Amino acid sequence: MDLATTSRIFIDVASRLALLHHAKRVERVTLTVSELERLSAEKSKEGLCLMFKPHTVGGYILACDGKVVAIAIREPPRVGNKALEAVDDNPLPGDLYVVSKEAFVDALNKMFAGKRVVEKAAQVLSALNEIAQKVLEARLEKETSVEELAQGFDVKELEIFDLIDTVTLTDEIAYYLDKMGYTVETSTPEELGGHYVVVIKVHDDVPLEKLIKDLMEVAEKCDAKSLIKLIDSKGNEYYFDPTFFKSITKLLSRLPIELRYMYIKAVSPEEAEFNLVFSSDVTTISMGKFIGLLEKLIKKRRLPWKKVKVVIYTPTNIYRSPD
Repeated sequence: MDLATTSRIFIDVASRLALLHHAKRVERVTLTVSELERLSAEKSKEGLCLMFKPHTVGGYILACDGKVVAIAIREPPRVGNKALEAVDDNPLPGDLYVVSKEAFVDALNKMFAGKRVVEKAAQVLSALNEIAQKVLEARLEKETSVEELAQGFDVKELEIFDLIDTVTLTDEIAYYLDKMGYTVETSTPEELGGHYVVVIKVHDDVPLEKLIKDLMEVAEKCDAKSLIKLIDSKGNEYYFDPTFFKSITKLLSRLPIELRYMYIKAVSPEEAEFNLVFSSDVTTISMGKFIGLLEKLIKKRRLPWKKVKVVIYTPTNIYRSPD
């Protein structure tokens, strides 16, 4: 098979799951494609391939037995030989993973079997299903590039990469929560405001404060930047923005405020509430001005709801954004 064909494992969701589910992160490095190929040759006797996730161009590069066997990048969006030409042999910072050769073969098999793991997310997944059907019926010629195929279905490759990255992050978060002793169920990423959201369900009856604390610890470990939707054992739904919450925590550390935890609660598809729970009453700052500051930070962050109100809980009071 040529590089254009094998590289489709990074576009096909079922294949991506088969490959990335078994990938183990080694380290953060700066590599050229030639160096990646050389290192993969060294790993060959162990039955391993090396997968590289470059930060600057996005996407993935997989090398086995001393050569690149699959590559897809997002800046510029390219797959196969065109992607290889785009990265040339320049040093690229990124994350290095090891993955077994068996996982690579399994990913190829799943791609040609046309299996689907993800079943929704409107436009992107509908197109992926149709592409898989064409492969299954042997109507997809090898000469057809993924770029042409995506354009034919009016699908942006950036959206496909966002989906791939979100599913990968979901698996990683679930893995670490499981290591903490939680019973975790992962779901198909949901689309919210044009972006994909990690969806995690925890079946254990755990206090919300502890659950949030552990989730934020895992999100930090996974370097999560995507919005996370958490469903607790009672079916309650909470949203977390690791990047935004980190900036809020930093802000509160400079003020005479002791934060217990925070979360976002969706009121409707268009409106949400940013909830903060303090462990003590606040007397030394103007709560009205503080809420105003939080509202400005929310607008700057551009959360996926048109309207986000602030709700602050103290032991004796509840403060809300003005209507």
